[in-house]
Amino acid sequence: MVKTALVASEIEEGRKFLELAEEAGFPVRAAMWKKEETPGRWSLLLVTPVEDEIGHMKTYMRLLKILTKSRERTTIELEDLRPISPKSKFAKDLRRMFRPLKEQPVLFTPIGDQFIEDGYLYFAK
Repeated sequence: MVKTALVASEIEEGRKFLELAEEAGFPVRAAMWKKEETPGRWSLLLVTPVEDEIGHMKTYMRLLKILTKSRERTTIELEDLRPISPKSKFAKDLRRMFRPLKEQPVLFTPIGDQFIEDGYLYFAK
């Protein structure tokens, strides 16, 4: 998503996508928007065991299938999504640091091997 600031409509679109993923049986253990280093670029990070179970490319194929079936229900694009293994240092630290929290901004915070300058956490379970 190419935006300089994350706004309420993008946060809502992320929620819609997470609902679609749940309906499709796609497990997500943690989810957050992260402002990337590329100016104006945001990614929806999805911590999912699917990444370890079937690999990176097949995970993207499953995400594409969810988006294709639900095109009228979300404006999220495949390029907005970034699946992450729950075994990664980032995922472990995200879940450890934010497990009790939901729906909140995350600013200027090191998490695992990444630095979150600007982000929005949906959940970390």
